[in-house]
Amino acid sequence: MTAHYAPLTAVLGPIGATTLKTAHALIASGKARDKIILEEFCMNTALDIVRRWYATGDVSLLAPHIEWKVLETFPAGGTYNGRDDIAERFFPAVKSQFAVYETRPQRFVADGETVVSTGIYHVQGKSGRTADIAFAHIWTVQDGQIAAFQQIADTAAMQDVLGR
Repeated sequence: MTAHYAPLTAVLGPIGATTLKTAHALIASGKARDKIILEEFCMNTALDIVRRWYATGDVSLLAPHIEWKVLETFPAGGTYNGRDDIAERFFPAVKSQFAVYETRPQRFVADGETVVSTGIYHVQGKSGRTADIAFAHIWTVQDGQIAAFQQIADTAAMQDVLGR
């Protein structure tokens, strides 16, 4: 069993003591090999899940009872509860106000189940005015799904693009 510790630790990095202990227990029991453990656990870290959300927008990555907080002064700002509320109310309401609305994450910092991402919203208002507006997103991932989201952004710049 000791032979497995160095490679797993080196590859898995700081994904949490519980996950690493689970991986070691599965290997020790003979129920899994290193490759299977790495594929299963490395693809499901909080950081991987958040990156997958940005890449796909797959609502199944959101926990059924997620709390999604957007600044009140952001278009369609407020608190949304549950993946259906986000998919059916938040995103359609935001996107309907812009000709172009893109979220472009640039940097990620992860610590356990918390991921912070920074980047820009690349937006174009229906009047044609464009801007790249800075954001920070704080994500909480629990049990393999995004359980909470908090947005920070320059909402005055966003309103300016919309001509308000």
